[in-house]
Amino acid sequence: MLSDHYNTQMYYYLHKYARVLSILLLLVLLAACAPPVAEPADPDRVKAVLLPYLAFAPLFIAEEEGYFQDRNIEMEYIQLSSGQEALPALLQGDIDINMPTLNAGVINAVARGGRTQIVGSIVRFDNNDCVYSGLIGRQGFDLSSKTADEQLRVATNPAGTEGFYTDVWLNGYSDSLGDAKIEDLPPPALAEALAGNAMDLVHTSEPWLTRLLDGGDVELLAAAKDVIPGLEFAVIMYGPDLLVERPDVGRRFMAAYLQGVKQFNEGKTARNLDILQKYTELDRDLLERICWPTIPADGALNTETVMTFQQWALDRNLIDAIVPVEELYDASYVEWAAEQ
Repeated sequence: MLSDHYNTQMYYYLHKYARVLSILLLLVLLAACAPPVAEPADPDRVKAVLLPYLAFAPLFIAEEEGYFQDRNIEMEYIQLSSGQEALPALLQGDIDINMPTLNAGVINAVARGGRTQIVGSIVRFDNNDCVYSGLIGRQGFDLSSKTADEQLRVATNPAGTEGFYTDVWLNGYSDSLGDAKIEDLPPPALAEALAGNAMDLVHTSEPWLTRLLDGGDVELLAAAKDVIPGLEFAVIMYGPDLLVERPDVGRRFMAAYLQGVKQFNEGKTARNLDILQKYTELDRDLLERICWPTIPADGALNTETVMTFQQWALDRNLIDAIVPVEELYDASYVEWAAEQ
């Protein structure tokens, strides 16, 4: 009886051991037959112009929070001595992305067959609770009091959206940029130009707008958002590489960028302030006080105001011809990103 019991126990354990062994063997065979795990692909490198301006805030945020890395993109930021160098570099393929203010040069580049297009909006003159961009003059300056032989002196970009809204505002006083002496001065020179009576009006945006007002003896005469509501101020442009050779990379860049926009639009959070302070090197107190720009959450271009700008530029012989929206703007990148 003991022998039979012993044999039964041995048979049970041997049978159980054999089942476990067969399962392990099966797992080994399955692992051997499984396809090898693919190595992660090298990140796609994208070259973009980077300037320490508030308009670039979503780019700062996307870089700092790893949104580009999440999309397998490695950004290479290019520092240029002047913004005028960016458009030729984009057309030649030396950079992939430019983020300029909307201007006649952008329109002419597309009209003349350059392989570049606008793919999204950066900053728009939308109505909000504060003034991001505007015209500033000396305290008490009265434009209507100028006599016919007194030439108005204005600091602005005469071929850009700054010049456009300035011209529209001046026309309300029976004046125009065509009758004015115009200089396109760098922001640090504006305070001295007003204080020294070298300029009557200057266009500027944050943070220089607040700095000028803090200095006293000047006042805000016109807010851009009130003159032409919804006007596109700055845009995203792709060069031939992202438009033709690597459109998938262009789509992934836009998805990561719009993640940065979403976080930027959360406002002056501690995290956003930390990131902007790092990249702009502005004092935190100033960052908290200044008006942050309106950056559309969906990245879409306000095509109506772009066409209005083109008509104005054509009337002043700044552009060769009006470029149809479908040639100037490729909305597929922001549309794809929105779906993500």
